[in-house]
Amino acid sequence: MELCYEPGHGGCLDLDWSVYKQHTSQNELKYVALSTIHNRYPSDNWLHVYTDGSAENAIKNAGAGAYSNIFSISYPVGKYCDNFDGEIAAIIYAIDELRNSEV
Repeated sequence: MELCYEPGHGGCLDLDWSVYKQHTSQNELKYVALSTIHNRYPSDNWLHVYTDGSAENAIKNAGAGAYSNIFSISYPVGKYCDNFDGEIAAIIYAIDELRNSEV
């Protein structure tokens, strides 16, 4: 993915459509991102796995989750874990789930 910067416009991403994050609604960003994923990595050829981790006030009680068409998981990460810990744990849990599956 190529990232670029245009002075006065903020960053732009190498998506199927040109968008500037600061000038685009969340719904439009989501649509363009998901469309790009599905166009470049069609689900009949690729397994799509979505991960997320988050924490209360970004600094405690983190949780992690992952979803695909073959599994859906969520786990607590830890009382003293932050958003980053949750994000990393979600990726690790997803990889473990894939290793244990028959894909």
